[in-house]
Amino acid sequence: IMNTKYQNRYLRKLLANIARDNPKTKGVVLNGFTIGNEHIAQLTMSLVSNTHIEILYLNDCGITSKGAHLLAYALGKNRSLDHVWLNNNKIGSSGAEAIASSLTKNQTLLTVGLSNNSIGNHGGKALAKAIGQNHSITDVFVEGNRMSDRIEDEINRICDGEVNDCGGDDTHEYQFCHGGNNEKSKQEDNPA
Repeated sequence: IMNTKYQNRYLRKLLANIARDNPKTKGVVLNGFTIGNEHIAQLTMSLVSNTHIEILYLNDCGITSKGAHLLAYALGKNRSLDHVWLNNNKIGSSGAEAIASSLTKNQTLLTVGLSNNSIGNHGGKALAKAIGQNHSITDVFVEGNRMSDRIEDEINRICDGEVNDCGGDDTHEYQFCHGGNNEKSKQEDNPA
């Protein structure tokens, strides 16, 4: 366990690098840090205009629904992030819905980790719908949440590209359009 004084000093330095859009800062690893909403707000504002951060690790940071709402704003605006890991936090369905809303706007994210966040069915459905509308995401991890197995399975099917037609497939509870890997394959099979 890191002491709070060290965490705060490290966070101040890291947030300053992100705000300056330092090209050497490609990843943010804060796993296990206790990050309050004040630091999440600073991180959010820095990520909005950052063009170099590609990976964000915020696992086990105590992030709440409010923190997820703040991060969702950044995810909707940022165009450099490829991977976001928010496992083992306290995001809940409301936070997941906010993140889902941002995923419909962000077309650069490839991976989102949301395991063990107390996300229920409403949050799971919102994520499934957003992932279905997103053409870049290939993996979303939602294991260990409170959503039904059926919703979790649907999210996995969408990420695997199994739900990619919009023609009314009655075998699925939710119907979404999804490009995912199948769109990339189609483009490779049919060069212009």
